[in-house]
Amino acid sequence: MRRFLWLFLFLALVAASWNIYLVGEFNDDVAYISLARSLSQGHAYLSESSPGAPAHQRFPPGLPILLSPAQWLSPQNYTLCRLVVVACSALSMVLLASYTGGLAIPVLVGVHAYWLNNSSSVLSEQPFMVGLLLYLRAVEQPLTRRRSIFLGLGLGLVCLLRTVAIVLLPATLLFHWRQGRRHLSWFLLGVALSAGPLVARSLLTGYDGELDKNRDLIHNVLENLQILPARLGWMLLLSPDSVVGLPQWLGLLPLAVAALGLWKMRRESCAPAWVACCFAILLAWPYPFTRLLLPLVPFLLMGLQRQLGPVRWLWVLLVVLNLAQSAWEIRLHPARANDPGVIRTIKALPPGSAISSSEMIWWLETGVPCVSSEPAQALTMEWDWLDRLREGGVRLVVLYQKGRREEQRIVDSFQRRPHFYRLVYACPQAAVFAFQPPPGWLRSHTHQVVARQLLKQGRPELAVAVFQKALQAAPYDFSAASGLAYALVASGQIQAARPLLEQVRRRDPDCGEAELVLRFLAR
Repeated sequence: MRRFLWLFLFLALVAASWNIYLVGEFNDDVAYISLARSLSQGHAYLSESSPGAPAHQRFPPGLPILLSPAQWLSPQNYTLCRLVVVACSALSMVLLASYTGGLAIPVLVGVHAYWLNNSSSVLSEQPFMVGLLLYLRAVEQPLTRRRSIFLGLGLGLVCLLRTVAIVLLPATLLFHWRQGRRHLSWFLLGVALSAGPLVARSLLTGYDGELDKNRDLIHNVLENLQILPARLGWMLLLSPDSVVGLPQWLGLLPLAVAALGLWKMRRESCAPAWVACCFAILLAWPYPFTRLLLPLVPFLLMGLQRQLGPVRWLWVLLVVLNLAQSAWEIRLHPARANDPGVIRTIKALPPGSAISSSEMIWWLETGVPCVSSEPAQALTMEWDWLDRLREGGVRLVVLYQKGRREEQRIVDSFQRRPHFYRLVYACPQAAVFAFQPPPGWLRSHTHQVVARQLLKQGRPELAVAVFQKALQAAPYDFSAASGLAYALVASGQIQAARPLLEQVRRRDPDCGEAELVLRFLAR
């Protein structure tokens, strides 16, 4: 019993940090719950939050299948889904204790603030960790024909949790090759039976299809090389949120020590091969998310422990620091809940008449689908954004506030546009604006559409005249003014454009088009 006191400590910390993050903060968590709800009701693999959408193509079905019993028992209670992930996190720590033969790594992982935050969120990292550890334990057993085919089936199941597990395929093939290529065909048969279509799609489209949207792989690799290795090294010591202001490159030092330790373990298991392949896959990811690195941390901690040897005081120090940081974050972040006023406001609307950057969290709370959007378009391409609002019959814009600077910038921008957006409700979680443009704006917007078509056709002189008509119809419209300045620059009338641009910037510092034209003139 005494050996499991650390597990009770972990569960107590999870309970204390339960309300730091709301379900929907990551957006992916609601997607998993939505897919699980669809499966539990006997529907196809569809996102319930987007009625009429085609079959889901992004996330593999492993976690939704795991969550579907909880959704079947209580469709409106996503606490059960969170408890499933907490159970997976606790099980992975128990497996780590048996895998490493000691308590240093699971205790350090269990009090890690970043691990705690992800342990109570409906995300795939913790179930993936369980599947990964079980699979690695199975690989180390003596091979037989039956065990090889079950090993292939197991790899397919891990791929269903996160497609990145496909990197285990070459590592396991190498393991079979070292064993004299016995039963290799049976292993491949197991993989083909359980995850053949999923593996094929992963090879063709990348991790979850996001690579189809961003094919600049060289740029991705260079960007991630600048961010991920140092951040991963810091994660071996503390939560990455605690090292803001410290040199990122210092994180390379613990990462290098851990890599040396993994090299010493290269003949003991296929974990080092998995880490190398997985890290290579993550370097090609279109955007650097720290959360994606979380499954690598326990394996690198094994290497760190192997390299440092029996330096117990260091592990005690790390555990104390992480425990203190977790306690501080729990105290620093008050318990949060979605405001009932926003929920009532959205519930009173017909489906699709509200637009939100965090549409899934409101669907989870209200059952009313909102239209997905990126509010930054209101700053960078306001004419296009306004046209979308008008054509979609949108009545409300819900801006979810998480305390970040860019979100506050958008709220401030909306408040400077009372002619378009009227604040109808505000709370710490969200700001709700009614979209009510004045009558004269539609004529101005029609002129702007024509003027921008003329710009595309290379006729800036005519575009200037049409933009002037648009500005006369709606002198308050910043997009008409910035569009006129853009047309003046395109027609060579730079001196006439400068004062107009400065006037727009004074009235609205966040006007994206005016900023772009000013940057062009500054060259």
